Amino acid sequence: MDYVCRSKLSFMVLNQTECLKWAGSAEGRLWFNLSEKVIRKPNEKGYELQNYIYEKFYCKGKLATSWGLTPLSLQLGYNKNGASNVSKLIKSLVKKGIIKKHKLTFNNKKFTVYEIGYVNKEENQEISYAYEYFRSNNAKEYLSKNF
Repeated sequence: MDYVCRSKLSFMVLNQTECLKWAGSAEGRLWFNLSEKVIRKPNEKGYELQNYIYEKFYCKGKLATSWGLTPLSLQLGYNKNGASNVSKLIKSLVKKGIIKKHKLTFNNKKFTVYEIGYVNKEENQEISYAYEYFRSNNAKEYLSKNF
């Protein structure tokens, strides 16, 4: 079954100034990069790690991916030594609750999985933690202004 993808951010959330600033920041670019790499199906070529993440996360309703810091830093435009910058961005995203970080061992090798959201099967939607974070902030802002 295909789900309506809400792992992206909706226009309702993107209309917030705070969300727009975040989306254009290095932290936002990292999140969008991770959200594009969510593992939603098993790998037909038999890549064991991808299939493991699919079974452990997506089959249980979680949106997740795994990438090393160096490849992520290169994709974000940093040089090979930019892994420390990406690590700081990940820590910030984890602190805000926009992603969840899982350290796992597979075939005696350690790796990190980044969980960015979940599947709401009742509503047939994928919902990202970033969407919830900014929607929650929008609600708090609305209530403080109007009540």
